[in-house]
Amino acid sequence: MLFPTANAIHFISQDVDDYTADVVVPVDVAAQTITSVAMDPINGVIYYATLDTFGIHRVNLTGENQTSILDEHPTAITSLEVDYATQNVYFVDSYENRLEVASTDGRRRRVLHDGLVSPTGLALDPVSLTMFYIDTGDIDREESPKIYSAAMDGSSPEAIVTGHPLNHPLYIAVDNGDGVDGLIYWTDVGTNMVYCASLLGEEPRAIAGFGPLDIGSVVHGVAFFGGHVFFTDSGLRKIYESTTILMDKSVYMEGFNYLSDIKIVETRKGHIGGCLNTSRCDYLCLPNPNVPSKQTCACATGIEPLPDGSCPEVPNTFLLVAGQNSLRRIALDNPSGEYVDIPLYDSLDGYGVNAVDYLLTARGEGYIYFAEMKTPSGVAGDNVWRSRIRRQCMFEQNGDGSEIIHEEDTGIIEDIAVDWTTGNVYFTLNAVGNSRADSHVAMVSGRGAGNKVTLVNTTLHKPRGIALHPLQNTMFWTDFGDPPKVETARMNGMSRTPIITRGQMPFSNLLHPNDVIVDLNTDLVYFCDGGAGIIGATTFLGNAGEIIVAVDDNPDLRRSQPTKLFIRKPWSLTMRHFSPSDRDDDPETEEAELFWSDPEFHLMSSVSLVTTGRSTTGIEKTHLRNILERTTLYKPLAVQFVSIDGHKPGEITGLTTMPCSTHSCEYLCLNINATHFHCLCPDSVPNCRPRSAECVHTSV
Repeated sequence: MLFPTANAIHFISQDVDDYTADVVVPVDVAAQTITSVAMDPINGVIYYATLDTFGIHRVNLTGENQTSILDEHPTAITSLEVDYATQNVYFVDSYENRLEVASTDGRRRRVLHDGLVSPTGLALDPVSLTMFYIDTGDIDREESPKIYSAAMDGSSPEAIVTGHPLNHPLYIAVDNGDGVDGLIYWTDVGTNMVYCASLLGEEPRAIAGFGPLDIGSVVHGVAFFGGHVFFTDSGLRKIYESTTILMDKSVYMEGFNYLSDIKIVETRKGHIGGCLNTSRCDYLCLPNPNVPSKQTCACATGIEPLPDGSCPEVPNTFLLVAGQNSLRRIALDNPSGEYVDIPLYDSLDGYGVNAVDYLLTARGEGYIYFAEMKTPSGVAGDNVWRSRIRRQCMFEQNGDGSEIIHEEDTGIIEDIAVDWTTGNVYFTLNAVGNSRADSHVAMVSGRGAGNKVTLVNTTLHKPRGIALHPLQNTMFWTDFGDPPKVETARMNGMSRTPIITRGQMPFSNLLHPNDVIVDLNTDLVYFCDGGAGIIGATTFLGNAGEIIVAVDDNPDLRRSQPTKLFIRKPWSLTMRHFSPSDRDDDPETEEAELFWSDPEFHLMSSVSLVTTGRSTTGIEKTHLRNILERTTLYKPLAVQFVSIDGHKPGEITGLTTMPCSTHSCEYLCLNINATHFHCLCPDSVPNCRPRSAECVHTSV
């Protein structure tokens, strides 16, 4: 028997009748925070989940070698189980509202059931290769509680218990019964009872408990062994024992503070299936009773195996989302049709992630670039806004290999854009609360050498979004100061001109232009305005514009469901392109999906676009939808679409065919066109004068 208390884990042998010697394993956690425990009896390792450290940890039976296998913010793991035959840990995350599996070292993981309402308990049956888990639901959202069964690879999920007697189910246990007359058991804190049902969810009935009127009693965890059911009562600080036939109960042990989960750990003979040799799979081997091999070779979340069974390192198409204190990857093309996301990086030192872009090279390299900002602490007069730009290998997980390539202490780096022909990173800086610096548009080397070059720093108020068209040596940025506008210039800052201003039709109510992107396929510029609640499109010259999406596009929905508007306050934009089946008949037609984030309402939404020609008058919009609408998607500030196979035009060839790839500059190189380049001098090098092919150093 295994159960946690305030800051320790207890285990008691069940091999000898009436033997209740308590062995205590101390763990380094705050009181009241252990939510669930599990054990690998073969290797003598205990796994436990905590609320104070937001993760899963393991420790040996002597309390030594405490390590974390999953430690990320934020999360709330309410239940976990270990399948020691495959060396996988299954767990329920009630913050992300999903069921996951990970290897016991935490390096390989996959979401098995996403989009649950309020999941809590989990139990594995390694004999039948089945798992059972609870979704408590949400009365306010009219989502009723359910108990699910599924194969241990997440396939074939089925709600087997619904309706009565479910009220607020919490923990669950399973007795396989050696394949005959097996039962599942669960506790319900709404009724304060323990229930059981068949493995198919049939004939549910109460077997023990105190009922909702018993003041002080709070039934929590449940376990089964040898014809007896054990359950914890955190209110009465006792562990009870009951038979499965009579509505009886007796005190098994008492005097424990903060009781929650309880498990009975048995050493089984192993799986019926094919995962005893986990080396057969490239990533994760998961039991599945419904296939001849009794196993599924699974890849990471959002990734499907290649024909040879191997796993790509990243999905073919996905969104990169900066969610204030984390960077996430949302896979788009899953056979299940679900959008699933996994964390790539968590900022734990006071910085918040607020911008993201990427670079794919002809050498098969991939890099994610993201900006972070840190608000002033206010301590000892600290009023400095700090920002930095990081680079991380696209094929690494959990921030491995992340490096800082540029830092600022003069304001907020609002947005970044990578020039894929040179690898240089352009950014906008808002010198908020700083009297010694100007807001500006600048560029730095994307290879970590710094060498900042300020490109535009006059009459900028609050620059925000930035986008590049390197093949035309053009950049665009938004400014939500007074007056708000969208501007363009050459990528060296010259030939600057506004293309959208307040009062310009049809954008006469321009208020807060947040982001701008360039559609390289149609030579159109898209921007979003969080103040006006619109997404608009215009030509490179700004001489023709159209509102693509506005806050009142669906007035019926707005009246009936004010919390589910398709657009409220858009903040960041990105776009994916499709190849229509009739491209040969109509080569001027472009099909695309436009995504935007809304950090205030925690939304990711999209609209399908069909563009004919290179004019905003030919844009047809359809299928307006919210693709992610969960409070777990906390403040999505920036979004970027990535396609590993379908690159931006010229992106893969850019690094090898543009002149900067074959000519060397002392500091920074800028491609003017396909045959000409320009060398730039960084701000930090005095008396440096750029020339077309070199930087000249002069004396004072």
